[in-house]
Amino acid sequence: MKKVKVIKRYNDVELKAIQDPGTILEVSDNRADHLVREEMAEYVTESGKREEGKKG
Repeated sequence: MKKVKVIKRYNDVELKAIQDPGTILEVSDNRADHLVREEMAEYVTESGKREEGKKG
């Protein structure tokens, strides 16, 4: 499981809810990677600071 911070408002089909910027979610590794790749969220480290995602 990974924590991500929402950076762009979107309708989360899996959670069946609209996610607003600033929301912290704990999701599976695959889901976190997908959200970061789609530029909807960014990784959050254990200290609570954001972590840059890999583009590619």
